[in-house]
Formats: sequence, C-alpha cells, structure tokens
Amino acid sequence: MSEPFYFRKADPPALGATFEQGSGRPFQSYMGLPAIMFDTSKLTLADFSEMRTHPQVNASLCLMSFMLHQCDWYVECEDQKIADVVEENLRLIWTELIRGLSTAYWAGFSPMVLEWDNANNGQNVFIDKVKDIHPSQAAVHWKEVPSSYRPRPQDVTGANTVPPKVKVYDGIDKIGLGYPVPPEHTLWYPLLREHGNYYGRKLLEAAFAPWYFSLLMHLFSNRYFERFGEPTPIGRAPFQEEFQYKDASGVDIEKTGKQVIEESLERLRSGGSVTLPSDRDPSASVGSEYTYDISYLESNMRGADFERYLARLDEEISLSIFTPMLLMRAGEHGSLNLGVQHTQTWLWSLNALAMDIKEYIDPYILQRIKDYNFSPNAPRVEWKIRPLGKDNVETIRAIATGLISGGKMMPDIDQLGMALGMTLKEVRQVQNKPVPGDPNAPVGNAPDLRQRDRPERVVNTPAGVTRPGSGGKLNG
Repeated sequence: MSEPFYFRKADPPALGATFEQGSGRPFQSYMGLPAIMFDTSKLTLADFSEMRTHPQVNASLCLMSFMLHQCDWYVECEDQKIADVVEENLRLIWTELIRGLSTAYWAGFSPMVLEWDNANNGQNVFIDKVKDIHPSQAAVHWKEVPSSYRPRPQDVTGANTVPPKVKVYDGIDKIGLGYPVPPEHTLWYPLLREHGNYYGRKLLEAAFAPWYFSLLMHLFSNRYFERFGEPTPIGRAPFQEEFQYKDASGVDIEKTGKQVIEESLERLRSGGSVTLPSDRDPSASVGSEYTYDISYLESNMRGADFERYLARLDEEISLSIFTPMLLMRAGEHGSLNLGVQHTQTWLWSLNALAMDIKEYIDPYILQRIKDYNFSPNAPRVEWKIRPLGKDNVETIRAIATGLISGGKMMPDIDQLGMALGMTLKEVRQVQNKPVPGDPNAPVGNAPDLRQRDRPERVVNTPAGVTRPGSGGKLNG
C-alpha cells in the first residue's frame, strides 16, 4: 500500500443546502378530557402578548432577561486586536441586543434590524443600532436554492425527476415595506428552534392553562370576598303579627311583622341602628329564643383556600417558563438548602439559554463585524460566557482571603474604595497618595505632615506581588 493512497481523503458528501428540515407541528391529542381542552396551536401573538400582563409571567420573563443582561462575557480570538475591536462594538450594543433577543421568550422569535455606521474616526464599521421589530409585523423572507445533493441513478424512480429546492433565510419581510430587509442588516433569533421552525418555541404556550384559570380564580375570589366581606343579613319574624303604635307626631301607625323586619334590615345595611321586639317564642324546645331575629349569610370557606390555589397556579406558570418555585417566594418549611439548589438549577438553565443565543451572536454579529473591519479569512471570533452558578461565593472568598493574608495578591484600593462608598480623597489618603489640587500636599520627597482622621497603615509588599493601583485587580 503506497503512502499517497493510504492518506487519500474519502469523497465528501454533498456540501451546502441539501434537504429541508420541515417545520410542521405534530398532531396533538387531548384524550377527550373536558378540563384541558386547550388547542394552544390556535393561539396568536396577541394572546401571548396579553399573557405578559400577568404578575407571575412578567416576573419570570423579566428575571430571565435581566440575568442574561448582567452575565459576564468576553470575545475570544487568536488575534487579540480583532477580539478587542469586536468586543468594543458588542459592548456598545449589548443592552439593545439583549432587549431585542428577550422578545423571543414570549413570542418564540425576535426579528431585529441592524444599522451600521463608521466609528473611531472612520477606522471601523460598527453596528450603530439594534432595532427590534414587533413580531406581528415581521416574517422570514425565503430564498429557494437548488439542492446540492444529486440522487444516485439507481434511486431515481421517475424519468423526469426534478432536483428539489431548499429554502434558505434571506432577510426579513416587514409590514409596510415593499422590499425585504437584506440578511446583512437583520438578526432573526428563534428560541430553541425545533424541526427547522424559524418561529421558535413559545415558552408561554405551556403556561396558557394555568394563566387562564388564574384569571378566572382572581375574578371569582374577588366576587367571593365582596359577597362575604359584607354578608347578606337574614331576618326572621312572624309575618302575620300586627303592631299598632303612635309615632313622634302622635299619628297612629299599623305595621305587620314583615314590614318591621324589612325596615330593620334596611337600616342595618345603611349603617343605622336596629331595634327589634323582645318577645320570646314560648314553643322553643331548647332555651328561650326571640321571635324576631337577625343573622348573616356566611360561608364556611375561607380566603386561605383561594390563596393556596392561586399560589399553585403561579407555581405552574413559573415552572413552564424555567423559573423554579422557590426563586421568588418562600417555602412552607423554610429550607435554605432547597432554595439555594433551586437557584443553582435555574442558573444552569440560563447557561443553556445563553448557549442558544451564542449560535446566533457568533455568525450573525461577531463574524460580520470581523469581516467588515478585517477580512473574512481572518481568525474566527467567538463569544464566551462565564457559566452562571458554577462557583461558590464562600469558596472564592476563602481563597482570596488566604492569598491576601499570605502576601500573594493585593486588592485594587480604588476598586475596593468605590465598593465601600469612600470618596476619592479618602481613597488617596489610604493609599498615601496626594489628592489632586491639595495645597498641603508634600512636594518631592518631603515628609507628609498632614493630619488624617484615621491612622496610617503601612503595607509591606513582598517581591513579585503587584502593588495597589498598578494594574492588579481583585474581581469578585
């Protein structure tokens, strides 16, 4: 066997667009159960937008967006100059980008328009603005290209078999615009795309049933509290009994027992006083009961039952949007370890969402910035995130304390002073540095005789250790 033949590569498969993935929805079966007859495939974007006004839905969506906005990340590339330029542009648009991407959490997809402009005195071409489009006003613009796969002769069944065409993303069709927005000016993000569906996966679809029943229960419980917060009075009286008496002006008045109890109930509802006859019923079997009596129509059910059911529905909504139950509420037994584990699990799920975003940030944001400012053949750039929930704060604190105590690391006094709320003058006094503009500052090597409101602390810096303010920082 000769060496050239031994190292010869195998024939590659068809390269490029070959077969469509398909985006059809599977059939759904509800087994004829009347309690869950919700065909969520018929829900529209208007329905999902209305669900966002629910307190639990809004809290879960905002929490996901805010946490991803605050995550620590950087841009990695073999050429550090390329990484610095790309990261500079990404940090300028990060807030707008995350705000636009967060639309996919309720709508399933996020259509955005990218505007480019010159930056750094014309040295670079940066993304200047990220304009998010309302999902109801945008659609994918497809371009059909011939499939790169050619069937084998023995697999062709028809004489005139036409090679299939594959749909490729080619920009955004926007309502009111007579032409599509080209791909280089767009970013289309489908959340957790399945089966090639460019309209993503709507997280609120799983939350529809508890959201619907939560609204009904809120309405019913409010009616219940209104009904039994001011309960209906019940009056009992011998209706055929007649009364004859004179009013304050001396006029004779004759009333029946029915009229007496009705007038008494009206005074009671209007906040007035009630006076009833003190006649007792001689036929009462137990004790002595009054002939005239007023009571209230009360309910044996208490408000805590409604609270428990509404909390259960909120928990179902929270779980459907990847938010653990104990993340925003206290548990029944107050387990701290369980709450910490719920938080850790939620942070790990955010890492998965960040990796889903990465599939679109790398090729459609970072790669374009690199191509327009350097070259398409330059080393590739990659968005890196520090995984959430992977580190323990107590462990890091113990390690940092040990390093500082052993003289292996020195904290940045400027950064530490800002964290403690110290002023610039106080930070400079701690560092034994002159404050700019201080007329009493020593000149040259003259001793510093100024009075300080705290004793001076001498720091002996071992050899090889970075001194405060010279670039070494303690983050975290």
